[in-house]
Amino acid sequence: MTTQHNVNALAEQLTAATRSGSLSAAYSVLQAVPGSMLKEVGLRSGFAADTAKKPRDVMAFLLPQVAEATRRQTDGYGLRKIAQAAP
Repeated sequence: MTTQHNVNALAEQLTAATRSGSLSAAYSVLQAVPGSMLKEVGLRSGFAADTAKKPRDVMAFLLPQVAEATRRQTDGYGLRKIAQAAP
């Protein structure tokens, strides 16, 4: 399996976890993502990216977004729609 397929598969797993409302599953997916692919997996799931380069910093940037998406049972794209609809 190529790295591209791994990124897609991990992004799909993260999206499924957040949409199901399972914070533990979402965090498990994030923990399984290799640091070098973390930002790309987040982006493919619709989460905002930061200019951070270190995996630890990318993770710190993604975690609040993933937690909020999980609470609302959506993904990063859904969070954007929610933010746009807010007054």
